[in-house]
Amino acid sequence: MNGAIGKAPGFYASPPDTSQAQVSETGGASLGVGVGEAPKGLPFTLLSIMETDHVERHLGKPWHPSVGPKHEHLRQLTDAVGGAPVKFVRVVASDALFPVIRLKPNATPDAWEVVNDTSSFGVDIVVGAPEVMAIYPYDGDPSTKRRVSISLNANTERFTLLFEEQNSLGDWLEIEGERHEGLSVDVDATSDLGVPAYVSAVLDAKQSRFRVEITPGTTFSDLYDLPATVFTGGTNGGTPTSDDYDRAINILKKADVFATDVIALGHYDPVLLSKLSEVASSKDGGFWGDAPPSMNNSQAIAFMGTLGITYRYAVFTHFPYSATDRVYGGKAVWGTSGAAFAMKARGNSQYKGTVPSVHLSPAGINRGVLNRQSVAALFPEDVVDGDAMVEARLNGFAFDEGRAYLNDALTLHPKSDYMRYEWVNAIHSEILRRIKTLAKQFQHEPDVAMARFEKRVINELKNFVTSGALVKGEGDPGFFVSLRKSTSDPDLWEITWSFRPTGSARRIIGLPVIMS
Repeated sequence: MNGAIGKAPGFYASPPDTSQAQVSETGGASLGVGVGEAPKGLPFTLLSIMETDHVERHLGKPWHPSVGPKHEHLRQLTDAVGGAPVKFVRVVASDALFPVIRLKPNATPDAWEVVNDTSSFGVDIVVGAPEVMAIYPYDGDPSTKRRVSISLNANTERFTLLFEEQNSLGDWLEIEGERHEGLSVDVDATSDLGVPAYVSAVLDAKQSRFRVEITPGTTFSDLYDLPATVFTGGTNGGTPTSDDYDRAINILKKADVFATDVIALGHYDPVLLSKLSEVASSKDGGFWGDAPPSMNNSQAIAFMGTLGITYRYAVFTHFPYSATDRVYGGKAVWGTSGAAFAMKARGNSQYKGTVPSVHLSPAGINRGVLNRQSVAALFPEDVVDGDAMVEARLNGFAFDEGRAYLNDALTLHPKSDYMRYEWVNAIHSEILRRIKTLAKQFQHEPDVAMARFEKRVINELKNFVTSGALVKGEGDPGFFVSLRKSTSDPDLWEITWSFRPTGSARRIIGLPVIMS
């Protein structure tokens, strides 16, 4: 994060000073965000994916590997959500369309004139006389195998909407949760329980995959039964451009979008990766990326040299192996940025006191095991250059009893100091996040509040000692805090905190001694 002090009110943080933490070179809670392509899902909207089974429900079935690199996006997202929730922005090309069924009175008695229309995403659907209503999917699905029907109940002056989908055998089946009964076109209508019955309100409240717009002034007498009518014209469009991806990334950049980590999710374009790292930097969060798994070791190391990313929270992995394709069968190859994020999240989910265990490295067999089966090397004769991997800050995998596990957790920080270790940056990030929160509580308070602010910061850092993230020294508590008022600017407080992070057994050396 840029530590320059601006003129606007706010909290400004400088990069950590590591001059007192040189090391030898010899020898929380998590919430991720990402962007990508998917068969469905409302485009250019933050979609909360809380569990692995939500991926297919909200975004569709992952594409087959034969479609190209985009098949990785949902596979890696599924890996990531196995550790913690992820907010995902679906990217589509500008020519993507969703279908709209417009209904208006027909010259034939008791029947609709059905108009099949389409609309671009982001355009509001508007209806007006002579149209009575417009029905359309809201979940971003092209809906080429979906249909809708309307059944009237003249006794209650209510109607039922039924949405169905055609399966691979050609059978039409009711979409789960998409039979809506007791609906009305009266905006003031309620059910027997006093719950709104207006069709638009009901679909919205139930988080339906579909929406209906009604022309103002419509009454029940304006309605007819509608036999099952298929949606037509929907399409995911062509290949998204860099401008389309920029649109999604700008959504992540918004200040009100909270995240602890940004995940590459199978993107390998250096320009796009750089933009994602900037999002992570703006949030003082982690960034998880990959070298393409289709590359051998030397190619992956060379790829790292093309990135130009030196972000101290960025962790890149490389896993040049195929594994069982749990979606289509056979074998597939996909990266591990989502899986590495999940490994870190497993540690963060463990709390000691009020602090998540951000000091736990994602590497090793306790948290870093990769959940993949029938793993096979793409380059069986490839020799991994471990020292070159360290120099490139590229983290590989090792094996234990057939299980692949992450074997290092270095960041792209180029210097040989503490900030090249992922867990040190995670500790720093969590401390910074909490001090920022405290600073907001004291911002615009008078100088007399400085002592209370300093005490609150000290108490927060004590919690990190309790959690094991910070380590006490001889005669010191493991941290120091200093707060002073600027001598030149009457509106500026300057707070400095020093801390001693825990180490980690990244390397273990055995020193055998043979006794006589």
